[in-house]
Amino acid sequence: MRLFQLLLKVNHTKHELHHVFIRQLYRENLFDDMLKENNT
Repeated sequence: MRLFQLLLKVNHTKHELHHVFIRQLYRENLFDDMLKENNT
């Protein structure tokens, strides 16, 4: 049971870090530009 709890904590931490990195990569001020359609 302890292994399972450890794996849950590791998985949760991994997901949280992923979200932090994604937020850093795609800052809000750049998000509007990313959503614009390419008119070429």
